[in-house]
Amino acid sequence: MQSSIIKNFILTLSIALCTLPLNSCKKDEICDHPSLPCQTHEGKNTFGCLIDGVPFVAKTSFSIGGAVPVSGSFDESTQYLILEGSREDSSEKIETVKIRCYVLSGVGSYSMWVTSSSAQGYTYFNNPNVCTYYHDLDNKGIINISFLDTEKNIISGTFSVTLINPDCTKETLTITEGRFDFGY
Repeated sequence: MQSSIIKNFILTLSIALCTLPLNSCKKDEICDHPSLPCQTHEGKNTFGCLIDGVPFVAKTSFSIGGAVPVSGSFDESTQYLILEGSREDSSEKIETVKIRCYVLSGVGSYSMWVTSSSAQGYTYFNNPNVCTYYHDLDNKGIINISFLDTEKNIISGTFSVTLINPDCTKETLTITEGRFDFGY
């Protein structure tokens, strides 16, 4: 009986050790927050962040002509990136986060491209309640491009920004630990 227990233990341990490499992160993958998408460089169309410390992960239910989780574009000729992550829950509450910048020299750190105080950064819609937070022209936010592959059409990075709207319940909204991996 004891030898069968030892054999089962050794078999279980061998299987676990053999599958361990399959479960580990890839070289270019950082999984530093359990509630947010991993930071990857594969064009997975992921988008997530913390909004005032609460996880926001782009995810919508399937609908024809409705919101999609991650949308946007990267124009290689102008180097302009615009991304929007949307989240819809079962009560049809929709939230969107929008970021934009000029990626002038590839991988690096950039200020978000905002030229108007009416540039939307976050919108919450739960009929009849709508609240939009805007970019602050004095504190535009940062986008760090960590990966850009123009042959495979992949752009990835991180972002953070503080948005404002004195007419909403809270005057400011702080977005931290933002990350995206976008196939354009």
